[in-house]
Amino acid sequence: MTPNTDDLIRQLSSGLAPAPPLGRPFLRAAAWTLGALVYVAFVVAWMTPPDAVAGRDFLFTLQQVAALGTAVTASAAAFSTTVPGRGRGMMLAAIAMGSAWVGLVLAGCMQDWMAAGPASGLALRTDWPCVAGIPLTALVPGLALAVMLRRGAPLVPRTTAALGALAVASLASTAMCLAQPHERDIIVLVWHGAIIAAMSVLAAIGGRSILNWKRLSPVGAVLIALAIVGPAQPGHSVFAQQAPPAPPVVNVQALGPQVGARVADFSLVDQAGATRTLRSLMGPKGLMLVLFRSADW
Repeated sequence: MTPNTDDLIRQLSSGLAPAPPLGRPFLRAAAWTLGALVYVAFVVAWMTPPDAVAGRDFLFTLQQVAALGTAVTASAAAFSTTVPGRGRGMMLAAIAMGSAWVGLVLAGCMQDWMAAGPASGLALRTDWPCVAGIPLTALVPGLALAVMLRRGAPLVPRTTAALGALAVASLASTAMCLAQPHERDIIVLVWHGAIIAAMSVLAAIGGRSILNWKRLSPVGAVLIALAIVGPAQPGHSVFAQQAPPAPPVVNVQALGPQVGARVADFSLVDQAGATRTLRSLMGPKGLMLVLFRSADW
């Protein structure tokens, strides 16, 4: 037996609890950053060789602070873009912090050039450990960030995904630099920059698939399919034991005064408080009555 709309809504919504509101974008970004930093700390401790040299200059420290700032602001911008009407300010902050990071790395390249000369200071060597290490390190915090972003409303999924990728890639780049510091900053500029850019571009391309918040979960799709297809099969409906009988068909033509019938005399109060009768309203050519039951004077 086919249920009506009210019964279908009642069945689908029975036992549901109201969804708790999401936290502010910055608080959600802070929670993700805290968890990601704990994970990155374990990665750095595991990858750092026992005989690693602890001596690192002040510029190196500034570069890592700027990289962490890029990760924090990019994640906050990603979360902000899931809230309608927000996100532009945090996007500008992420761009500013990323530009400062690139500027500090360029300053390091200039410092290496002045200290060792162009041939040695700007010598570009391959860095395969970071080529593989940055995506692998970014995998766990990236999955966590994607799950958290899908709980919002990613109206611009490509932008949101690109900002999320920038956040996790920046954090992973910091982990690689802390675990295995590079001899020259040109390696960070070229190899790390290329990996971060590639990850952001790929995330933007696949943003609609990663953050498709309109897509139904498999469980939801099965339930809706049962609700729609089940009633179409006699004797197999999920509502067969619960749906009330179909209401009788109402002949609307038989309701109200019929064509040609005489209107009974009346005495009613209008919206201004004046009493009106059929005779007082009747004009030389008759009277047209319009019955409107939903007026709220």
